[in-house]
Amino acid sequence: ADITVLTSSAAVEAEQTATEADRASNRATQIFAAVIIVAALALAALTWGFGRAVGRSVRGIAEATESLAAGRFDTETGHLARSDELGAIVSSLATFRANGRQAESLKAEQLQASEKQAQRARQIEALVHEFEVVAKRALESVTRSAGSMNAAAQEMLSHSGETEGQASDVAGASETASGAVATVA
Repeated sequence: ADITVLTSSAAVEAEQTATEADRASNRATQIFAAVIIVAALALAALTWGFGRAVGRSVRGIAEATESLAAGRFDTETGHLARSDELGAIVSSLATFRANGRQAESLKAEQLQASEKQAQRARQIEALVHEFEVVAKRALESVTRSAGSMNAAAQEMLSHSGETEGQASDVAGASETASGAVATVA
């Protein structure tokens, strides 16, 4: 009888232990499932946050790239700096930006130099035009003076012809007077 009581007591105890073990197993399974669910949610949130951060960085890099490609070299890229592969792209964008600024500076210098050359050419053209006007006036003055001198020379030639005729007349009168003086003498 004692053995039966002990056996039944052991069976009850074994059943209770099995029930407790079953409950502990169910609790462990539930805790494990909860931990897995929490870990999965945390991983999903982390992945979503990381994806969102990377997406934001990629959009920022794309906007900066488009801005630089459009020739807006005042676009800031410092806020996009990263220490991963995207950071290398941002670094190359900074180089592209610096080169673009330098190209714009050289272009402005060339434009300024070409404007100076055009201004010099206009000044030279104005001086040449002024010289042509002065030279034309001087040539007209020389032409008028030559015409006046030619007229004066013609008049002098005419007067010299008259003077020669008068000298011939005086010489003839002088001969006549000399002949008359010789006759009187």
